[in-house]
Amino acid sequence: MKVLFLTYGPPVVASSRTRVFQYLPFLQKEGIRYKVITNSTGLSYYLVKYFRSDALVIRMTRFTAKKIQQVVDLIFSFFQIVRFIILAMFYDVLFVQKVLIPTFVLKLCSGIFKKKLVFDFEDAIMFDHRNPQKPLAGKLKRFVAAVKMADKIITDITPLVDFVKKINSSVVVIPTCLDTTEYEAEKKQLTDGKIRLVWIGSKSNLIYLNQIREVLGQIGKKYKNVFLRIICDDFLELQNIPVEKIQWSLKTQASDLINSDIGLAPLGDDNFARNKNCFKILQYAAASLPVVASSAGTNAELMSDGVTGFLVETPQQWLDRISTLIENPDLRCKMGQEAKRFVKNFDVSILGRTFVDTLLSTASGSECRNLNNTSSFISFHK
Repeated sequence: MKVLFLTYGPPVVASSRTRVFQYLPFLQKEGIRYKVITNSTGLSYYLVKYFRSDALVIRMTRFTAKKIQQVVDLIFSFFQIVRFIILAMFYDVLFVQKVLIPTFVLKLCSGIFKKKLVFDFEDAIMFDHRNPQKPLAGKLKRFVAAVKMADKIITDITPLVDFVKKINSSVVVIPTCLDTTEYEAEKKQLTDGKIRLVWIGSKSNLIYLNQIREVLGQIGKKYKNVFLRIICDDFLELQNIPVEKIQWSLKTQASDLINSDIGLAPLGDDNFARNKNCFKILQYAAASLPVVASSAGTNAELMSDGVTGFLVETPQQWLDRISTLIENPDLRCKMGQEAKRFVKNFDVSILGRTFVDTLLSTASGSECRNLNNTSSFISFHK
């Protein structure tokens, strides 16, 4: 069997890394041949990484570079879609990850080429985070078209599953997962008495961390030994609490989390945020960190309130729960251990098999023996 992947971005893009690239060794082991085409260059990551200063000349350079990057990505995407169409004729299964390609391309590949189509998404990609309440008409139309024409839809734990099943019942829930062995390193024995709150994510998600900036400022005033560690490709400036800025790196992200104390996962309460992938909660759990998280969205599906961390709604709850964990090291340890135990269900070694079986069943048109086992991954807290 041969599979052609069209991914949202290269491995530096989290969604493509966790939804496709980490599964490729399982395909190799199974003897499945594949090729990956990326729809974007990933230049935006490097743009933020190397043009972070607020100096006027850097800001001007960054603005110009961003415009160039957008044009380059647009041209790059066009030629990659053309490549996808040409190569599609030589593959058995076409796997589209999070890319809302033109409907005529799907019709060509599915109707004319008679290829099996898999459509994978883990976020509400028909929304824009800048207008999170109402889907964009063009994106929604292409999303529905992709769902209708797909032989198999793969998605994460999301409320969108029910919506998608009304259009196409051939849906497989494969939660976003991670390699938990990457988080097995020993935590450094630090003697500085500091307690490290930590947030990890991309620049576009800093808006959610910014929502609790006043709470973090209160924490900084209340506890002089607490600081916030931000692991990202961009950063916030906060008042009253020291901020440690750590450039995100695939090589160091695990150790940066392991050597933290409390994970933070704020989230908005809008249509876009409620359907967002909550990968950072899995990362915190793998690093044995208790988590304080917004109760909105799918956060609640990945946490047991009072066991692996705390789910909160109001600023006062944020303040109270973070304070509780700061003041109780034994509770931090206990919750971290429970989270570590839970996240084993989301290890790539388990879900990699389901991913391979899904592709095999799509190619053959048969049912897969592992497709209905995902309920066990989310039953921990129920």
